[in-house]
Amino acid sequence: KQVSLTPVRSGGAVTGLLNVTSRDPAFVFGERELGLLRQIARIVCPAIEAARAAINVAQQRALYDLILRSLTEGVIMLDSDAHLVFANAPGRALVEALDRPGTVTTRLEDVAELLPGTLGEVWVQAITSGDGTSGRGQFVINGAERWLDYELVNLQHPHFRLLVVTSDVTDAVLRED
Repeated sequence: KQVSLTPVRSGGAVTGLLNVTSRDPAFVFGERELGLLRQIARIVCPAIEAARAAINVAQQRALYDLILRSLTEGVIMLDSDAHLVFANAPGRALVEALDRPGTVTTRLEDVAELLPGTLGEVWVQAITSGDGTSGRGQFVINGAERWLDYELVNLQHPHFRLLVVTSDVTDAVLRED
């Protein structure tokens, strides 16, 4: 049997070998065949690497999604136009509790009007200063009063502006009272 091992390169480094074996015992790889195999390796192997990278990204995305959706803490991400980018189940419950029919928010500052008590002022200060903030607030979620610890994190990203993480501390607050 004739065997050809053609190096696969990425960024100048050998990352693998393209292995081609002839079933015909009389076949001999000539320079023409070897040149063709080198050309195939230059074309096909980067595509294989890209597919592997895409699979890796998809697996990482699925893992992060599983982690975020498994948290008991609320996680909410907004873009710079106050559009919801992501919310896990506890985060979505808070968003739905704050959402008022007919209310249109086109700026992050507009969200302040939806927040109870002085949280609106805290929200505006946090997003205008760029420093973010944390604290505790009382919300009505699914018809029940809930106390949430929250953290507002301003994101230094061209598309994503604000990350909100909440933790339901209602039981601890009630025990304190």
